[in-house]
Amino acid sequence: MKKLLFYLAALMSLVGHLYAQAPKGFRYQAVIRDASGMPVPDRLIGMRISILASSESGPVVYCEEQQNTTNSLGIVSLSVGKGTPVIGALDTISWGGSMHFLKVDVDLDGTGNWKEAGISEILSVPYALYAEQGANKPKVEIKGTPGYPSDSALFEVKDRNGNTVFAVYEDGVQVIVNEEGKGGRGG
Repeated sequence: MKKLLFYLAALMSLVGHLYAQAPKGFRYQAVIRDASGMPVPDRLIGMRISILASSESGPVVYCEEQQNTTNSLGIVSLSVGKGTPVIGALDTISWGGSMHFLKVDVDLDGTGNWKEAGISEILSVPYALYAEQGANKPKVEIKGTPGYPSDSALFEVKDRNGNTVFAVYEDGVQVIVNEEGKGGRGG
C-alpha cells in the first residue's frame, strides 16, 4: 500500500509537469493569392517558412518546408514547427536574444519556384506573455492562511469512506496507511 501511494504521488507530479509544457510550434494562417491578386482555392501548395534574427534581412535561424492545401477561400493554415526542417531547429532558437521575423515563401505550382509572400515581425503570444510573468521567480511557494491552526491539515486526500490517507501540515506531510487491511488486489 505504501508503494502504491508513493507511485501515485510520483505519477501525479509527472502528469502535472507534462501538462505545463508549451506546444513546440505555433499556428500560421494566410490567404494565398495568384499574380493577379485573386485567391487560390483548393490547391496543394508548397510553403517555406523562415525565421530571421534581428531584422527583416537578418540571418535565417530556422527554416522549414510544408505542403498544404488551401480551402475554398484560398486560406491555408499550418503549424510552424511541424514541417520538414531545412535549417536549424525551432526549439534551439534564442527567442530572448533579439527580435525575430517570419518570412514566408510560396510555391504555387510545385516546381520549386519560390515567391516571397511577405516578412513580418513575430510578436508575443499568450503563452509567452504568461511565461514572462514567472521569469524572475526562483521557486513556487505556497503559504497557509495566517492564524490557521498548525495542527489542522492544509491539504488532505481522502479515500471513498472519508478517511484521510494523505495530509499536508504546516510542519510536514503525513501518509496514513492501514497496515492491517487488505489492498485492492488482496493480500
